Amino acid sequence: MSADHAPAPELVALKQDAERRGYAYGMDFVVRGLPTMASSEVVVVGRQGDDYVVTYRDMGRDRERVRTRDLEAARAVFFEELERLGRPWAPAPADDVPPGGPPAPSR
Repeated sequence: MSADHAPAPELVALKQDAERRGYAYGMDFVVRGLPTMASSEVVVVGRQGDDYVVTYRDMGRDRERVRTRDLEAARAVFFEELERLGRPWAPAPADDVPPGGPPAPSR
């Protein structure tokens, strides 16, 4: 993604907040106007005119999730979409391990 124009300061702050929460810039999300090589599945946030726009992009197909003048509403949808896309980058339990850990080895 190339930088079409500099993003608004509040979107830079949103990027920093998402990174503090463990989301990976370029892998989980991008901010329009900040350069990055984006994953094929990301949440995109940016401004179009007076509106904040949050889009879910998968394999080049964009699905607009919200278009609003309310930063807090856009922020809420942005983090909902990130949560839906995946948890922050941290070790995740294996799919076949039940809650509470692996079963005790059989003897």
